[in-house]
Amino acid sequence: MSFKRLRSSFHAAFWGLRYCWRQEQNFRLQAGAAAAVLILGSLLRVGRQDFLWLLALSALVLILELANTAVEKLIDVVKPRLTVQAGIVKDVMAGAVLVAAVGSALVAAIIFLPRVVELAGEWWYTRP
Repeated sequence: MSFKRLRSSFHAAFWGLRYCWRQEQNFRLQAGAAAAVLILGSLLRVGRQDFLWLLALSALVLILELANTAVEKLIDVVKPRLTVQAGIVKDVMAGAVLVAAVGSALVAAIIFLPRVVELAGEWWYTRP
């Protein structure tokens, strides 16, 4: 693969990310949540394995959000008038994002809750 083609591929990928960022409210929401989770993981000094879980699940949610947008746009081109089947495909993709987001939130809660409780206990017992 030539450098020119590689650069062109990266340009297209970044354009797709930029498009989703500008046009898709859910992508911005998920990206913000991912950033908050990763920052909180750093501040709470979670272990390496826990941090990798948080990173991987955050990436999974964002990837599914990107795929959901791609499928929606493809359906809009192929079937400009929403049919029952096209609506089902869009709903299933949205459901996939929802399942990943809820699963990620549960994993984050399992990782963060013990640390937050521990910090709250330390604060409670050391305050004047």
